[in-house]
Amino acid sequence: MLMSPHGFQVIHLISSVLTLGFLLLAALQAIVLFYYDAALRHKKMRSASHRPRDLESMEQRLFRIIFLGFILLTGIIVSSFYFFAQQGAVFFLKLSVSLLTWVIFAGLLWWRHRYGLRGRIAIVATLLGVGILLGISIASFFVA
Repeated sequence: MLMSPHGFQVIHLISSVLTLGFLLLAALQAIVLFYYDAALRHKKMRSASHRPRDLESMEQRLFRIIFLGFILLTGIIVSSFYFFAQQGAVFFLKLSVSLLTWVIFAGLLWWRHRYGLRGRIAIVATLLGVGILLGISIASFFVA
């Protein structure tokens, strides 16, 4: 049994919300990582109870979350080509911004894998990518 176009839109919407959820979780992890990094740099963590258990494990968790969100984002972009190409200019605007976000996360994951990217650059790139994706998600509610 084939699914109706409305059914595909529902699946696309649920996938989009799930993707945004993963990437918002990554942004939250990046903010916590930024806080601990800044506190360590400025020596504001005095007691052992205020120190993060392990910044490296926090970064690894961040990149795992980003990877899962990236896989979901890839699926959404591919399905968008197939199901929503008939929507015209609005579709291409949303798709181009989504592709920009995809490129940011692809670059982030590639630089992490190839060169061991970490620290502030990884945090800022994560927040930038999530901010752009959140912006297009919010704009999607107002643009038909």
